[in-house]
Amino acid sequence: MTNSERFLAAFRSIDSCLHGLTGARTHLAFRAVLHKAGDTSRVVHRYMKDLEQFGRLRNAIVHEMRGDAVIAEPNDESVKRIEEIEKALREPPGVVPEFSRDVKVLPPDAPLSEAVLVMREKSYSQIPIYSREGDFTGLLTVNTIARWLGAQTG
Repeated sequence: MTNSERFLAAFRSIDSCLHGLTGARTHLAFRAVLHKAGDTSRVVHRYMKDLEQFGRLRNAIVHEMRGDAVIAEPNDESVKRIEEIEKALREPPGVVPEFSRDVKVLPPDAPLSEAVLVMREKSYSQIPIYSREGDFTGLLTVNTIARWLGAQTG
């Protein structure tokens, strides 16, 4: 498979994905669909400049052919990049495991000072509170602590 064939296959897949994200009509121009999708999808927005450039390259490949020969054959790096973007759009990373972390939890009877120290050391803005039996009982936040402190001064 030539680079232009690989490029066009990835481009068609991206175009289909963008139409799916936006619900746009199939005959809507790529650039219009791209910008509409970029307004709602962080993944699309992240690759916006590359996709705009690839849209121009696609037009040169498809619309400027000389017989059966393309006038612009994408280089290996461009093909690799558009295939990476296509994969990112088709298979976006999931919350887990991408953002899973070990979470420090505290029991309801833990001293507030312990919670504040953990928040400071770990740069946490909140700590889940679990009973000794492992049941979630609440979420301690910096906002909650600030309101409690404010109530104590008045």
